Amino acid sequence: MSKYLSLVPGPTQVHPRVLEAMSQQVMTHLDEGWRPLYLQTCDKMRRIFETTGQVFLMASSGTGAMEAAVSSVVAPGETILVLSNGLFGDRIAMIAERYHLQVETLHFPTGGPLDPEALRARLQKGTGGIAAVGAVYSESQNGILNPIRDVAAVCRSFDIPLIVDTVSALAGAEFHMDEWGVDIAVSAGQKCIGGVVGMAMIAVADDAWRHFAHKTGTGFYFNLNLWRDSVRSNVIHPHPWSMSETLVYGLNAACDLILEEGLEQRVHRHWALYDFYMEELQRLGFTPFVPRSCACPTVISMNRHPKLTIEELSRRLKEEYGILIGVGIYQQQGKIWRIGNMAEQARPEKARRLIDALLELLA
Repeated sequence: MSKYLSLVPGPTQVHPRVLEAMSQQVMTHLDEGWRPLYLQTCDKMRRIFETTGQVFLMASSGTGAMEAAVSSVVAPGETILVLSNGLFGDRIAMIAERYHLQVETLHFPTGGPLDPEALRARLQKGTGGIAAVGAVYSESQNGILNPIRDVAAVCRSFDIPLIVDTVSALAGAEFHMDEWGVDIAVSAGQKCIGGVVGMAMIAVADDAWRHFAHKTGTGFYFNLNLWRDSVRSNVIHPHPWSMSETLVYGLNAACDLILEEGLEQRVHRHWALYDFYMEELQRLGFTPFVPRSCACPTVISMNRHPKLTIEELSRRLKEEYGILIGVGIYQQQGKIWRIGNMAEQARPEKARRLIDALLELLA
């Protein structure tokens, strides 16, 4: 067991029920009970994404699920238009480039949200060759929650599918996939879902298949048409490749915890802790990196304190108080620090412990 209280922006601490579920004997995906368990877990994730579409579970990180979306929807010779205000937006473009797809990126400052009207202005110039738009909901590099609902509305008006990375926000921030008109959403288990690294999820809206069901895709393991065919087939396991039973056991238990708490209540809990942090940290002399209007409740970003460098703050919290925090990366390196206010880490007693440690440290 770790001697530290981890408040980094993922992987997050895991509830004992998830760990207990993962400790049971492997069923094997040839067992007659495997198919219903896998599909039940997919159905629970469908409720969390808030979609009537299809959900697939993949033994990979969230990056694998994004690779599946990009390589299945965008064919060679076609273009993906990426909206980026940080590292994970840039990663969508990097994935597409590795598949030798055409990539166009609309870059936005890393200190503010995406601008849907800039997307509209670009699409009004012409959409020829653009097969999809890619964007990140919660850009965890900087703690920004992007206006995906408005981005989706623009994409729908031009009939272009939208692929969204929800990895650091799903089940911690409001997300209504079907209501907002998001075509494909990807996520991963180790953030607000409250699971462990290695299990990714991808949701495809019912109407989204028309954009790529006829495409052969440039991938194999991550080809979504093959994953869809496996669910439709009569074979015992409803996925094309070997699956980690242990990871699905854990995800299934994590989904139960989310649904028992209720999505609305869970989102409220994350925002309530965000507001607590803002009040207490500003009282101590910290300032938020971004305003609440575009802030993400699950990845809280704060500017450095006048009395401490980020390196000293991180080191002393770890060495003197046993608390791990996230530091700034890329453009924000040395300028901000981050709190992973997610799942089991988003608890009042853990937030209080950090605030009390900072109070002593700054005194």
